[in-house]
Amino acid sequence: MVLLVAASTACRPAAAEPPRSTGRLADIVLTRDSESIRALVPQRTTLSSLLTTHQLVAAEAAALVETLSEKFDLRRFRAGQPYRIERFFDGRLREFEYEIDRDRRLIATREADPEATFHAEIAEIPKTIEQVVVEGAITRESPSLVQAIDAAGGQVELSLALAEVFSGEMDFNSDVQPGDTFRLIVERATRVDGGFGGYGPVLAAEFVNAGRTLQAIRFSPPDGAPGYYDTEGR
Repeated sequence: MVLLVAASTACRPAAAEPPRSTGRLADIVLTRDSESIRALVPQRTTLSSLLTTHQLVAAEAAALVETLSEKFDLRRFRAGQPYRIERFFDGRLREFEYEIDRDRRLIATREADPEATFHAEIAEIPKTIEQVVVEGAITRESPSLVQAIDAAGGQVELSLALAEVFSGEMDFNSDVQPGDTFRLIVERATRVDGGFGGYGPVLAAEFVNAGRTLQAIRFSPPDGAPGYYDTEGR
């Protein structure tokens, strides 16, 4: 009898676990406490007048101007440059960013604490560098080197650099003609935001002018200034 009871007990199914909840936790809604504004500096605008336009607290604007002036000559604050303002909804400033040029940004930040002071710095804009080939031709539609470089996807400064490479061989104001071709290798920088970051030196170039081929290769000696030489080393 004892064995039967034991066997009966051993064969009983285990108690079922209570069903688990499959409901999702409610999302936590984070309330925004600030807004970000991006624009270009308007004509005839100072930093002070720009901050006033964005309705910043007067004391905040004055403190920001004073802090930034310690890092950057505000007389060089230029129209057309990108800027960004992040401000709290009560009119206090959280962050200000101004693009000085293609390479640098002026940045001021502060904590949410109303008593916090601004911290300002000039930061380099991160870039990636790559070697690219730019090639094209002088045509009736693009009769100048500047226009031909533009048609090939290059910037004006690249045409100036190419003209400088061959300045001792030809006059790019008068000697170019339809049918001339060019090909060059140059370092090009791209900013982290995808924008154009400028050119490095022209590494090699070829220009065919009226059937005459000009070639130049950049060489940097260990103890001298870089220069351009043809394939014969001249």
